[in-house]
Amino acid sequence: MTKVNKEELLKDLEKEFEKIKKKLGFKSSFDDIDRIFFIKELILLRGYVSPDLSRQIRNGIIDIYYSWINYLQSFIIPNPNSVINLMEAKMINGDDKKRISDIIKKFAYLASFGNIITLSKDKKQESDFIDLSVEKWNDYFKQDLTNIMKKINEGWKN
Repeated sequence: MTKVNKEELLKDLEKEFEKIKKKLGFKSSFDDIDRIFFIKELILLRGYVSPDLSRQIRNGIIDIYYSWINYLQSFIIPNPNSVINLMEAKMINGDDKKRISDIIKKFAYLASFGNIITLSKDKKQESDFIDLSVEKWNDYFKQDLTNIMKKINEGWKN
């Protein structure tokens, strides 16, 4: 993809984003959503802006949740065939594991909420999902995940 095509694609994305924001009525800005869920990268990777951009964004958000769920669950139940999983699980104490379980639960709730919207096509719920995803990330997930990752990083350092 050439630079011109990328620029055109991103301009199209921003234009279409403003349309769905107005249509759905969510409050989150493009920058807020992109900073957390990498929407520009998703669009550039796929090479197109979907005619149903809100679904494309929602699926991108859900993918991020499942990615974190898969990683975090390895702290609770490490894959016995993965030395990395086994070592990282030892770096996490009981209180951290409880916190990780809580985060996984909240991610799973939001991911399943997004999947319900895929089935129901409920535009009000879609608006709520986008704003709730940004709000929870900023108010909860970002700090907790940062703390957990610092412990893992420190564990590898030692």
